[in-house]
Amino acid sequence: MLTRHSYETTKYRKPIDWQTSIILYRSSFIFIIHLILIGINIIGWSSYGINHVLIFELDPRSHITHEEILEGASLLSLIWIISFIIFIVCEYHRLESHWQPMIFMFSIIFLLFNPLNIMHRSARYWFCKELFRIFSAPFHTVTFADFWLADQLTSLDIIFYDFEYLICYFAFDAQWIKNQSNRFYSNLTDEQTILYNGPICHGNY
Repeated sequence: MLTRHSYETTKYRKPIDWQTSIILYRSSFIFIIHLILIGINIIGWSSYGINHVLIFELDPRSHITHEEILEGASLLSLIWIISFIIFIVCEYHRLESHWQPMIFMFSIIFLLFNPLNIMHRSARYWFCKELFRIFSAPFHTVTFADFWLADQLTSLDIIFYDFEYLICYFAFDAQWIKNQSNRFYSNLTDEQTILYNGPICHGNY
């Protein structure tokens, strides 16, 4: 009886869209893994006597250590696992699951650009400053720190593609605008619908 009840219950449940789930959480997972690898790199630099604080022009009094980087990456990993599990459970039980990746991504963005003096503000300020220098590189002298961080971002190009997918997913595929989008699409011709959707939002990644 229990087996039959479980089969009947599972039979009518919504199948989990694993492809969408992986794309929604892949970029944040890669970012966390990259943080862990940076912490390991700092351990290697310190063991071989490489003064990375001087090379990257960091403040010797307030620069972030490898322990703090690994601690932050571990905390983000825990939050990522909890968010992903909640997302899968909500998908399995036909609940609104799109809130989970959005809350997680906005939490990371908030922690990065938070102006309060918490969560290593000096390190976050250095990162934001280097981002600005990377995008404004043609107008000033490029330092080693600029080149190094730009090279890291080049290696993480898939994150930018996934971020584009996140915007399109929350704008068009999330359930909170389902009714509005249906009314909007009903007033469009087939050609207008194709042009409106475009190959970007519904491309294969």
